[in-house]
Amino acid sequence: MRNKRNTFGIGIFNPKKEVNLGTLTRSAFIMGADFVFTIGGSESAYLGSDTTQSKRHMPFLRFASFEEARRVLWQYNFVAVEQGGQSLATFTHPKQAAYLLGSEVEGLPADAMEGSDAVVQIETFRPFSLNVAQTGGIVLYDRIAKFSR
Repeated sequence: MRNKRNTFGIGIFNPKKEVNLGTLTRSAFIMGADFVFTIGGSESAYLGSDTTQSKRHMPFLRFASFEEARRVLWQYNFVAVEQGGQSLATFTHPKQAAYLLGSEVEGLPADAMEGSDAVVQIETFRPFSLNVAQTGGIVLYDRIAKFSR
């Protein structure tokens, strides 16, 4: 059984594309996340790309604002994943983390960046952002790899 002091979840701020949310939810479930969340976005997001039907196996939380997410998930360290942060390669993941990914179009707003406990980025060779679902999978894999050492 998992040590409940080592728990984590991942979410997207104002998700735009259901396929990305579904793919992230599937990856989160497979990688051992305890929950998935959204801040803003559609109330009726279709998760057709989540072939594991992970919403049946772990909580899927929806928040209206970043402040609400912080209030409800008070025991978690918020880790914003956005360009301009600390390199993920050198980042030490907190035992209890809520990873927050930016919208596919707008990224993360200033209040979410400033209100997070850490900001990390995935360094790339070219100056383009990664797909939000891919980014989430990379962050979760990095967490698993570092905790299994």
